[in-house]
Amino acid sequence: MTRIKAFTTHFLISLLIVSLVLTVLLVFWYPSPFFKIVGTTDALRILIAVDLVLGPLLTLVLFKPGKKGLMFDMACIAVMQLSALTYGVSVLYEERPYFAVFAQDRFEVLAYKDVVHEQLHPELADKPWRGPLYVIASMPDDKEAWQRAFEDILFNGQPDIQYQPRFWTDYADGSEQVVEQSKPLSYLVAANPQAEKEVAEVISRFASQEALGFVPVVGKKQPYALVVDKSSRKPVAVINANPFKKPAQLARSATQTVNP
Repeated sequence: MTRIKAFTTHFLISLLIVSLVLTVLLVFWYPSPFFKIVGTTDALRILIAVDLVLGPLLTLVLFKPGKKGLMFDMACIAVMQLSALTYGVSVLYEERPYFAVFAQDRFEVLAYKDVVHEQLHPELADKPWRGPLYVIASMPDDKEAWQRAFEDILFNGQPDIQYQPRFWTDYADGSEQVVEQSKPLSYLVAANPQAEKEVAEVISRFASQEALGFVPVVGKKQPYALVVDKSSRKPVAVINANPFKKPAQLARSATQTVNP
């Protein structure tokens, strides 16, 4: 086998493996646009750099037919690639969006490792094949329990309710909160004119624009707007637009109020 043929063979095998990993990653673990929302890019960069670029290049440099110690060199390259693949896949698996927790006025996307497992109700552990499991986080209705929870968060270092599964309920049981906090899509378009086409495509699947609303969905990176059908109260789409941005008229009005 020539050096070029060894490099080509190595590259094609690496490309096949990386392609399979990316397929699982983008179809099941991070369906669009959750990869951009969560932003787990470092492990992916390492995986691609080592397995798809560095490994084949080292073969191109070190491979020489009949070279003494060639098998040892190839074994070292394979071990390096396998280590990078194992690290990248394990990190991407651990960081995958597992829960989308609604609290107050937004959804927050969390990985399984981001929550207290011991508090997780069995019925809330059944994650869908694609995308996160939608749940609702809310403070207790009982006044004393509410006060204890508030003090634990404020004074005792407990995480906010979206990180504590003991405050979670099934999405269907509290979805009216999402509808109540949703804003009209016209507000989103006014603040993000570049998203008008994407919003129009979502609206075209429903009877009217008034049937839909949006709430923010946030992760470690870029926020998006999650569209909710007000009738069924179910999430129906995610739009690439800043859900926290105010329309220009409202922004100018707020500035004039602060600085008359």
